[in-house]
Amino acid sequence: MAPVILLILAAVPSLAPTAGAGEIAVSGGGMPKPALIESEQLESLPAREITTATPWTGRASFSGPLFTEVLAQLKAKGTKVSLVAIDDYKVDLSMADIERYQPILALKMNGERLPPRGRGPFWLMFPFDDHPELQNDAWYFRAIWQIDRIRIEP
Repeated sequence: MAPVILLILAAVPSLAPTAGAGEIAVSGGGMPKPALIESEQLESLPAREITTATPWTGRASFSGPLFTEVLAQLKAKGTKVSLVAIDDYKVDLSMADIERYQPILALKMNGERLPPRGRGPFWLMFPFDDHPELQNDAWYFRAIWQIDRIRIEP
């Protein structure tokens, strides 16, 4: 019986797109249907640079588009954003905090592309050095890497 159920489940298409390497699946936020953002789309947005220290890298320079610009390009609206990594690690952020701290969706660190095995290809990075209130574990752990899903909540 179990093998039959597995075959049936395998034949049912997923309702949301699944992100592959270099893609992020995005849903919610009033979007008419789930979408995929590809790294090429993110690279076409204006890049910002944040030079800051993290517990994992020491002081480093990160570059990529502002996360607010990524959300604006998707025309996604909401009050909360959930980001999920390939290992299912999840962080929730309020839109107010995203707008206040202006994190970037880092594609590069110190001028080099972030490889999937090196916290890439997408790492949400905050300007920790510019905001002393962010320099604690609660905020460091919101700097999620290997992002492959974003859900915008009302």
